[in-house]
Amino acid sequence: MDRKRFSNQPCPIAQATDIFGDWWIPMILRETLYGVDTFSEFQERLDISRNILNQRLKLLVDNGILSKELYQAPNRFKYVLTQKGRSALSILAAMAAWANQWAFPEGEHPIRLLDAESGEPLVPLVIDQRSGEPMEMKEIKLAPGPGFPNSKEALRRRFGIE
Repeated sequence: MDRKRFSNQPCPIAQATDIFGDWWIPMILRETLYGVDTFSEFQERLDISRNILNQRLKLLVDNGILSKELYQAPNRFKYVLTQKGRSALSILAAMAAWANQWAFPEGEHPIRLLDAESGEPLVPLVIDQRSGEPMEMKEIKLAPGPGFPNSKEALRRRFGIE
């Protein structure tokens, strides 16, 4: 069964979900943090079928999150995070922070995020780049941006704007 695609929706959450909403994608990206970069390593570490892994790696390459680089002729490739892929790691950090707070008993986090240089624990936080202040749901209002369809019906339905 094919999953619903959101690529044609004018919504940043829908666009991100179209790529990251599949449960294998974050797991593949997680493995890149551990240094995994070959098809066989991904398959072994994730216990994923070859056809599913091939599809997900193709999706990540097609979307510019991973690049596929020949490392041994004739057909041995490795998958490397691009700049776009490295920026997506903030999504994984946010997921890890949420899970460490809510999915595990206090003090029983299976994985910690540490500063590579100091070794100090990191706790990801979403901040407003403009003000430098943490963002909280009660302070957020969604509004149409310049790419939102110029349709009275769409504006009314999504934002209640007449």
